[in-house]
Amino acid sequence: MDKGVHNVLLKSRVICLNERVNDGEASRISEALILLNAEGDAPITLYINSNGGNTDAGFSIYDMLQHSVAPVTGIVQQKAYSAASVVLQGCHTRKALKHAQLLIHNGSITMDKEFDALGPDLEREVLEVINKCIKKRTIMYDIYAQRTGKSVEEIEEICLAGKELSADEAKDIGLIDEVI
Repeated sequence: MDKGVHNVLLKSRVICLNERVNDGEASRISEALILLNAEGDAPITLYINSNGGNTDAGFSIYDMLQHSVAPVTGIVQQKAYSAASVVLQGCHTRKALKHAQLLIHNGSITMDKEFDALGPDLEREVLEVINKCIKKRTIMYDIYAQRTGKSVEEIEEICLAGKELSADEAKDIGLIDEVI
């Protein structure tokens, strides 16, 4: 997004997540939340249209949203997939436009930093990566369960299905509060 547009939106207490969830987006959104909270406790709106991305970055944004004194309303414009759906759960109020879609799933193991320097003890290193993924999945399930009122087992079943949910379906299972 153009920095000029970004600055105009910030003056209106609006933040947009229109990219993949990554460390850069997490920093940008966190800084915007800190700035807007420093200016007062008037409501903030976070518009989301993202394919998801890095789970750790999603957890970081989620934590900052939960930390916000100013109430944050998350609005899914087109899609909130994967880590972006976790970000949405951090908002105080969660909404989606009528034709928006959400996707929650178990995540995947990616061949990134964890696999950069595999040494001679491959089995131990692979098990460490798997354990990290299981811990992230547990955190994700807990977030969804807390916000939806569903059990962790019910959330796991939904995640295993890994299907796109319409705004109405997302509301029915508690991932959003309102379809607009």
